[in-house]
Amino acid sequence: MACGCRVSLNELAAKIMRITKMSIAPVYEAARPGDVRDSLADISRARRELGYEPEYDLDMGLEKTVEWFAKHL
Repeated sequence: MACGCRVSLNELAAKIMRITKMSIAPVYEAARPGDVRDSLADISRARRELGYEPEYDLDMGLEKTVEWFAKHL
């Protein structure tokens, strides 16, 4: 999902746990070759050239995704 904002894996995990009402302790391990340390999707070109605007923010997108999986699995 690209919404033009930076979110750490810890923040993402916390958001998912809040939505699912689950609490799971993260497991931290050493970085592996090919792991992406930092990532931030720049959607400015899609906005400019395609008129793209995200329909949902990250929280709503995660809620909709969890809702979809709950219905279909």
